[in-house]
This record gives sequence, structure tokens and C-alpha cells, in this order.
Amino acid sequence: TEEMVNFLAELYGPYPFDSGGAVADAARGVGYALEVQTKPHYSGSFSTGAPSVNQGTLLHEIAHQWFGNAVTLANWNDIWFNEGWAEWSTWSWESNDDPSAPTPAERFQEEYDNPDNDWSIVPTELDNDPANLFEHFPTYVRGAMTLEGYRQIVGEQFVVFARELQNRFAYGNVTTEQVVDLAVEVSSFSGEDRELLEQYFQQWLYEGEKPTILPDDFND
Repeated sequence: TEEMVNFLAELYGPYPFDSGGAVADAARGVGYALEVQTKPHYSGSFSTGAPSVNQGTLLHEIAHQWFGNAVTLANWNDIWFNEGWAEWSTWSWESNDDPSAPTPAERFQEEYDNPDNDWSIVPTELDNDPANLFEHFPTYVRGAMTLEGYRQIVGEQFVVFARELQNRFAYGNVTTEQVVDLAVEVSSFSGEDRELLEQYFQQWLYEGEKPTILPDDFND
């Protein structure tokens, strides 16, 4: 946990609370982890009687301390923000921890090329169906891909963006519109590049089709 907190703090700024830890138990039928503020809750294997948490899940829930718990969504339809950041954080940790693991850029390309992914559910609408709140691809993966694409587009400004989200919105709420506005602002893009970046977020977060604007479009 300490190593993961330090890893994320280098990206996102200081850990936003004054304590940290976990509650782990063997709970029948729970089947999920919950990013409770400062002490995420984990269910383990009831059959063995021993709680267990894999590294990816642990990192994911710790990342929520910054994105989800310190900076909190304003509306449930903004949940891509919580889960996208946590998913991207896991991609980043795994590639840093294991040289054989795919990088976030490679994950982006794998998911973009995957013919089984369903792009029809708009991340910021989720068909207005609460059952889609935690639908894996539109909420977790597409959210993380949106962030990774932005990272490839703006380079080192990505960390500035993450930290500025904490500076401006910590211990409060943020909307998708505010996130996008800040991303465009931090990019320092102007003219056609700025317009293309705005269109990038429009496609990735507000449309129910496979996006056609990719990071390489900004390198021409």
C-alpha cells in the first residue's frame, strides 16, 4: 500500500487524506471492492475463509482516493471520471511494476482494435440506465482510453492536468464539462489544434460510435 500511494502521489500530488488502510474480509456473495474514503473495503474468498486482494484491485481502489473520493463526481453519469482514472492508474502501475506488462499506450491500441468492444453506450449518458453505471467497457475502459489518448496528445502536461484537477476540485464535485474544459486549458493548444482536441473529447465521451480522432492526428 505504501509503495502504491507513493507511486500515485508522484503522478497526482500528495495523498489527499491523513490516514490510509484497508478493510478485508471473507464475505459471501459480495463480489466487488469498494473505495471507501481512506480505507477501501475488499471481499475475499469465503470458501477458504481468508481475505485476499490482488495488486490491480488494490491499486485501483487506492487511486480512487484522489479521483472519486477527494475529487468527487457531480452526477452519476460522470462515473467514467472515477473509474477511468482508477483504470488508467492500474494500467500505469502494472506496466511500471512488470516490464512484460503492456504499457498504457499498448492497452489503448489493443482496446481500440478489439472488435468485441461495444462503442454504442455513451460514457456520459449510459443510456440513462443505472444498470450501466459499472458496465466495464464504457465506464472503465473507454474512460481510461480517453485519458491515455489525452496523455499521448499533450505529453508531460498530463501530470499537470491531473494535479490541477486536485488543486481546483479537491473535497468538492466536478462535472465532465469541467474536466474537459480544464484538459483543453492545460494543453495550451490554440487554433486548429484546440478545436481538434475539443472534438476529441466530444467523440470519446459524448458519442455512441467508435471515435475516429486519435492521438496520431495531433502529430501531423
